[in-house]
Formats: sequence, structure tokens, C-alpha cells
Amino acid sequence: MNSEQPDESAAATVLVIDDDEDTRIIFSLLLEHAGLRVQTACTGDEGLRIALSARPSVILLDIGLPVFDGFEVMRQLRSAPGQTIPVIAVSGRVMTYQQEALQHHGFARVLLKPVTPSAVLEAIGEVLARSTRQSD
Repeated sequence: MNSEQPDESAAATVLVIDDDEDTRIIFSLLLEHAGLRVQTACTGDEGLRIALSARPSVILLDIGLPVFDGFEVMRQLRSAPGQTIPVIAVSGRVMTYQQEALQHHGFARVLLKPVTPSAVLEAIGEVLARSTRQSD
């Protein structure tokens, strides 16, 4: 496991929802190398179906998805009974000043593309640690 990744994530599953295939591949390789399980989806509706059925530990969600964007995925996920999966917004289209607004929509963290591997692992580790503390 990568030394930057906390122990809380040892058995964690990350769902990556992004319409860009290269991004899905890069995130998958990074996360698998860090010892995480990874599922991927290329559309918002597919990602939502996976999230509701597989209940991953955390979701990396691109905001700029076509048709069914990240905000709609988040709205539907939060309206489903018992869904408290932490969601990290990942976007190249969100301006820095909009990050706070995203957090008010229920996103646990916001990462702006291009994002470094260490920032992705740090965000996931932080969100998983917070989630573990809240469930104790």
C-alpha cells in the first residue's frame, strides 16, 4: 500500500465516475497501486446505478458529465434512503471560488483537474478517515 494512504482505506472500494477513459484508467491504476478496490463508470446514470447497488466506500465524481452531470448524480444519490457514501467532486470546469458551493451541495471534497496523484490519495484518505470516525 502507498505510504500516503491511511490504514482506514485498506479494504475500501472507490467508484470512479468520469466520461474520459484516460482519466478512469489513470485513477484506476493509481488507486489499485495504493491497495484500493476500484469500480468505474463512464456516465452519470451508470455510476448512480453502481453506487446504489455496490455501495462503494467513496466516489470520485466528475462534475462535467454529459446529459446526467455530477450535480444530478449527487442529487439523486442524496435523495435515496440511507445513502451516505462520501463523494469527492473532480472537475476541470469548476472555478476556485465555486469549491465552497460544491461542498454545500454535499460533496466531501473538491479536486480541480489537473490533479496530482498525491492529492487524490490524500483526499480519499481524509474522507475515509472522517467516515470511519463518524461511524464509530
